[in-house]
Amino acid sequence: MIRRIVVMSFMLSLITLGVVGLVRHLHGHHRDYLLTSGSTVTPAPWLIPVKADEAVLRLAMVHDVIHERFVRHGPAWYAARQRDAQAALDALGPELADDPRRLALMDDLAVGCDRLGRPQDGIAILRRKLDLQNARLPPERRDKPVIELYTTYANLGTVLIHAAFGPAVSGDATAIKQLGQGRDYIRLAMQANPHAHFGRETWQAEAVESILAAISDPQRMLRYDLIGLPLSDLEGHRLSTAWPGPTYADWMARQGGFDAVSARIAAGDINLAAQVREHIPVILRTTADGNQDTRPFDEPTLGLIGMWTLGGGANPHSAMALGHLMEAVNQRHLAWDAYERACELGERFSPRAEIRERMINHCRQRQLSIAARLGESEVELRTRHQSELAHGLAFRAAYQADEAARLAAGASTTNPALNAAYLAARPRIATQSGNEDAVVTSMPVRFLDYLPLSIAALTTLALIAYALQHLDRRLAAGQVGVIGSGGCGLQKDQLISIDRDDALPDLLGAYQLTSGLRFLRQ
Repeated sequence: MIRRIVVMSFMLSLITLGVVGLVRHLHGHHRDYLLTSGSTVTPAPWLIPVKADEAVLRLAMVHDVIHERFVRHGPAWYAARQRDAQAALDALGPELADDPRRLALMDDLAVGCDRLGRPQDGIAILRRKLDLQNARLPPERRDKPVIELYTTYANLGTVLIHAAFGPAVSGDATAIKQLGQGRDYIRLAMQANPHAHFGRETWQAEAVESILAAISDPQRMLRYDLIGLPLSDLEGHRLSTAWPGPTYADWMARQGGFDAVSARIAAGDINLAAQVREHIPVILRTTADGNQDTRPFDEPTLGLIGMWTLGGGANPHSAMALGHLMEAVNQRHLAWDAYERACELGERFSPRAEIRERMINHCRQRQLSIAARLGESEVELRTRHQSELAHGLAFRAAYQADEAARLAAGASTTNPALNAAYLAARPRIATQSGNEDAVVTSMPVRFLDYLPLSIAALTTLALIAYALQHLDRRLAAGQVGVIGSGGCGLQKDQLISIDRDDALPDLLGAYQLTSGLRFLRQ
């Protein structure tokens, strides 16, 4: 009896350990592994900035840009700021006063002119600002890539490009020259401050180079998009490196995990940031001068987002390029929506009807390919896209209307809480990120992960064996009956004395059962 109690207690302990371990196994109480899916999830490498203060890409940002799900000041706000900026300038006194506030106010005025549809007025203001700055610099530093001139170069280049883009595409020689000047100022701004605006100026200059090349050779627009990705053979040549997988996950684990790497980079470990970026998929593109180079896909994506949100807004060339980039990283819904947006804006592809038609047809063909892979109909995809876009545009219109009403009531553009009440009363417009910025890889088999399950299984087998052994002993002692002919209870010592023919099958069955128990016991 004591031995039986000890054995049962031991087995119950094993069962308890096995059950607890199995529950932990099923609920994934492991920090690095999702045991229920057999995968490990690591935040994507593009979520770590090169420097602590730089922006990073989240793929949800692409969704928001395509569907205009971001806030933007309206004309009333810029008009009010123009009045405030001009009044502040008038109060500063002589124009040549060495006051940095004047330079900032001139930037505000020039950008406001651009947003209100008067880019030439903005150009005049910025040229005057550049003259004032150059007058304060030694001759050898004038019109050079120095940090003091960064905002002037960036804003002047941007406004020159906005003013000249339409006429230049239509073939106006003066506008083409001005477009080139805008590109040159953007290049100077990049040299003066390479990391400003998460590299937006880099891709702004690349985009202008692409447009200038397309003006010289209109057929180039049918070969390459705004950032140099080929329109043909997108499936085979867009990515020159594979999507990050086990190698990246293993490397990140050896470094202590994503959080540890982020902390080290925030502390200034630039070399580690460069190592992380080696795992980002890169695109193989052709530049405007015909050379090929590779870039991590997040760089042009962030650049296009910046130009869309902070610059000239939506245009079909940026939308199509985003479609190509999203296809490259298997974000097919985003790619389909980007192509749809490009088609919606298709009249602005080119002043030449045949080029417009071919560009739109390219986008439609890409959509057909994507829809086939997704297994969704064009109607479903288009209905969802239009609903998302309508939501974004309606939110912005209401935002700007509320803003205009508050400004008319006396609010100031410098008040940081100007739009706070509107935003607080409504759900956020930006899309919540999901698992699109994660790298999922197969989980390696680890003995400790499956030890609880193994204990539970072995304990169950041990209990079954013990129960069978105990039952066999009781049968051997004649304490347990088996079902015989007519449902009568038979004891083992009675089997030999029964010789009726009609009971033989039942007796054989009972004997086989007993033999089987003995076999299991042995």
